[in-house]
Amino acid sequence: RCCTSSIELDDGEFAVFEEMLQQLHPWKKGPLELFGVEIDTEWRSDWKWDRIQPFVTDLRDKVVADVGCANGYFMFRMLEQSPRLVVGIDPNIKAWLEFQVFQRYAQRPELQLEGLDG
Repeated sequence: RCCTSSIELDDGEFAVFEEMLQQLHPWKKGPLELFGVEIDTEWRSDWKWDRIQPFVTDLRDKVVADVGCANGYFMFRMLEQSPRLVVGIDPNIKAWLEFQVFQRYAQRPELQLEGLDG
């Protein structure tokens, strides 16, 4: 499951966080979990990852572009192979917001998501 964080939330922060996650529904790609909150997603991207992962070549120290990355689910999964940088590109502002939620807590500098002006 995506994503992990070393940050801890107190009860008040957790309540605000959980409400904020609900405001972003529906989430597209997942399954997702953060601070023990399972986020219901429309797509089971883990099933797709399981199918394509054997064909993903070694990404260690590589720079990768994920075009049409949505909320960055596959970007986080690529971290398993230690890429130097993964840049996601997507025009959807809601997907960018979803990515920012996870990146805020995961704090992975090797992941960047660029929105497109259209």
